[in-house]
Amino acid sequence: MQGKVHVLIGAGALALLCVKCPTGFEFAGARVVPAVGMVTAAFGSYLPDIDQQRTHMGQKHKVASKVVN
Repeated sequence: MQGKVHVLIGAGALALLCVKCPTGFEFAGARVVPAVGMVTAAFGSYLPDIDQQRTHMGQKHKVASKVVN
């Protein structure tokens, strides 16, 4: 899967959570507001690609890519 697809799936999943729980929800005793996580969801969706040296994240972070791979 390409990085763009990872981002679309991650952001899409969080968007669905935002629609289902627009005011947030309780998790482990803390209030979680899904809309705040949109940026981190997009960034976190790129992380599965870091082990592939030919992907965007692998090219951007070559040392981390080699270590993880």
